[in-house]
Amino acid sequence: MSENQSLLQLKGITRIFSRGTVDEVRALDNITLDVNAEDYITVIGSNGAGKTTLLNVIAGVYPPERGGKIIINGNDITGLSEYKHARYVGRVYQDPHIGTAAKMTVEENLSLAMLRGQPRGLRAASNKQRRELSRSVLAPLGLGLENRLNALVGTLSGGQRQALALVMATISKPAILLLDEHIATLDPQTAQIVLELSEAIVTQ
Repeated sequence: MSENQSLLQLKGITRIFSRGTVDEVRALDNITLDVNAEDYITVIGSNGAGKTTLLNVIAGVYPPERGGKIIINGNDITGLSEYKHARYVGRVYQDPHIGTAAKMTVEENLSLAMLRGQPRGLRAASNKQRRELSRSVLAPLGLGLENRLNALVGTLSGGQRQALALVMATISKPAILLLDEHIATLDPQTAQIVLELSEAIVTQ
């Protein structure tokens, strides 16, 4: 399969921690993967199997060992910094506290998400256009967050915060969405709501 036929290609991805010491761990060993557009991939494994490490490599948190390649939509992003990976990759973490800024407002969090992967400079955090976009993407959640744009994210419930994180991860329309056990810490009722939101957002 050629590179321009795949949404995501991983080629020879290896990641070693504490190399050359008694604590050396080979978390990933020569992983090769092709993912097409509209594919849903589930990664299953026991604790410590390397699932989160794989997502971290795709997201640019860790670089792969020499020779490994990450290609998205035909673009080799292997050597790019984490914030540049964010142009292509959205991510929601297991912990609702990760991926959002507790001491910033709902509107400020969304404004940052809209600029994900772009060069940063001194500019207004929000404006009328971004505010209206924020309301329009929050209203379908049915959680009332469109009326709480000035609320600090730290005051939201776990489910509200995870729903916000999901919107933030997808608002800039990344090529790939990584969901890292994003309902694991939620109660069953809230988990079902977030799952339904996930399906609706991905379908859109």
